[in-house]
Amino acid sequence: SQGLDTFVQVHSRAPEVPIIVLTGFDDEALALRAVRDGAQDFLVKGRVAGTARARAMEYALERKRIEERLWQSEARVTAILRSALDCIVAVDGEGYITEFNPAAERTFGYSRAEVLGKRMATVLIPPSQRELHRAGVERHRATGQSEYLGRIHERMAMRADGTEFPVELSVAPLCDSGESGFLGVVRDITERKRAEEALRAGEERYRTMVENAYDFIWTLDRAGNFTFFNRSAELTTGHRLEDWRGRSFVPLIHPDDMGMVAQVFERTVSGESQQYTVRVKKANGDWLTLSVNTTPLRHGEEIVGTVSFGRDITERERAERALRAIVEGTASATGADFFRSLVRSLASALDVRWAHVAEVGDGDADKVRTLAVWSDEGFGENFEYDLAGAPCQGVVGQRQRCYASGVRAQFPQDRLLAEMGVESYLGTPLFAAAGAALGLLVVMDDEPMSEAAGAESIAAVFASRAAAELERIRSVEILRRSEAHYRSLVDGMPHGIYRSTEAGRFLSCNPALAVMLGYASEAELLRVDIATDVYQDPAQRERLIEERRERDVIEPLDAGWKRKDGTPITVRLSGRVVREPGGAILCFEMSAEDVTERRALENQLRQAQKMEAVGQFAGGIAHDFNNLLATVLTTAELMSDECAEGSQLGEDIRTIQHAALSGAELTRRLLAFGRRQQLELRPVDLTEVVRGFAKAARRLVREDIE
Repeated sequence: SQGLDTFVQVHSRAPEVPIIVLTGFDDEALALRAVRDGAQDFLVKGRVAGTARARAMEYALERKRIEERLWQSEARVTAILRSALDCIVAVDGEGYITEFNPAAERTFGYSRAEVLGKRMATVLIPPSQRELHRAGVERHRATGQSEYLGRIHERMAMRADGTEFPVELSVAPLCDSGESGFLGVVRDITERKRAEEALRAGEERYRTMVENAYDFIWTLDRAGNFTFFNRSAELTTGHRLEDWRGRSFVPLIHPDDMGMVAQVFERTVSGESQQYTVRVKKANGDWLTLSVNTTPLRHGEEIVGTVSFGRDITERERAERALRAIVEGTASATGADFFRSLVRSLASALDVRWAHVAEVGDGDADKVRTLAVWSDEGFGENFEYDLAGAPCQGVVGQRQRCYASGVRAQFPQDRLLAEMGVESYLGTPLFAAAGAALGLLVVMDDEPMSEAAGAESIAAVFASRAAAELERIRSVEILRRSEAHYRSLVDGMPHGIYRSTEAGRFLSCNPALAVMLGYASEAELLRVDIATDVYQDPAQRERLIEERRERDVIEPLDAGWKRKDGTPITVRLSGRVVREPGGAILCFEMSAEDVTERRALENQLRQAQKMEAVGQFAGGIAHDFNNLLATVLTTAELMSDECAEGSQLGEDIRTIQHAALSGAELTRRLLAFGRRQQLELRPVDLTEVVRGFAKAARRLVREDIE
């Protein structure tokens, strides 16, 4: 073959096989081309001994193995670079980028092709960091030392869009074919920085909360020594953490509570949370009471101590004792006794010399009158005083006011304060439920009031109680007056008023009802059975109830009652049905009027009206009959003139005339009875009148009456 054709064909088919070119041409250019295309060596026939050819073949095989290992190593390095999660950036000695892995592409936003051959300082380092970078490079060139080599540093880097972000950087020297450079491993720590910042902020927030918490917070190690307590504990107890860190809690516990606290501590370090109340000594020797929640303090799974949260309840316990004392002193009292018990118990509980409760006057809002007064010498007489110029003026109808000291100086016009030597004052207003001012509750002392806040709370509680009692008293008085007023109205009613049950018992009644039924008193009437003792016919009551069971209003109706002695009477009933929430009949509220006489008069009136109707009827008949008699008399008189004297016909005519005259007289009387004939006053013979009336009466009176 000519040239290197055979070599090229073999090498293309088996590139992994090491090939030595043995040729008769001594051509240096050809030799260089063969080596460049992959030949392991180039030998000229006739110039190489057999041993040299064997050595050349051995060297070729070794070189091939080395190249294979080098290729594998480069493949591994390439794989590492491509799969690494951290950014890997290589630069030469002049600072130009020679390697830029995929992680760096993702982090910085450049492709590998965009940054290869560019200065790292201009594309990856922010302008604010470039001078620092340049100085570091110059120092390394001059001294061979660098603060970056072999260490991890946090710096700022710059992305392709110009945004800066924090990175963690480590640098190692890099030598390649005699050329120096650097290999940098860069990690984006933006998220870690955010988490660290959030953690720092959270830690600072919780530290602030702990240090400024109202409650005490402290921690103990397993030996019971203080490792921490917060500022609230320092301020309240007067103890400093620096004095007690590493010291036992035992000296601060009240001796009577020590046994209990030791047991609580042992149970807590064993893993149980506990709640308890304990007395703790302050730096000044006083004792305060804490309500404590304690729980195990853990480090992982290990219990390393305890953490406790305590609240100062000293004032609460004092207030509770005071409240109990006042409640016990006033629980069973009402009215004036309540107010007396209140001021005495309040003065004792708050340890003050004076206390009083007063109400606003009815007619003068500028004055109040005391309801109860207490001094350390006992109860005093009630009195009235002006509000002007006194601390009470700002209390009544307004708000609670406390002058823990110096009250006389603030109200120099109040002579009573000066005379009593009052130094401290606490006044609490009394309000009705609707908001109207009722009065005030006052406590005073000749010394400053040391625990004003607790006293204010206690006074506020019992001011509400006093206001409620005062309002109750006023309501009771208003109710009593109203009840008396309406009782007077009911008792003064001329007819009976009562309440009764469906079963037939009086619940209440007025005096008029007892008088109506002939009983000596209301009490006697309340004992009777209405159906049998009051109603003439018990069935009538049952009928009336059943007929009106579904109605709420009972319209007026007549009922037959009887008095205690059995005398029947007629009553006019009206009223309403009172029902329970479910609709069942609770009672009847009724009024009863005795209408017996009225009904008798009404009967008489009706009878008279009937008689008048009869008279009118009789008068009408008499008028018509009189007309007939006139015709008879006229005819008889004409016939009498034509008859002979003493004849029988004449006698008969006289008989007719006499009968007609009698009929005329009867007609006149009927007209008089019917009042259709005007009556004339004239002297009469009573005997003849009676005889005439007897004739008429015989016709009117029934046959069975003699």
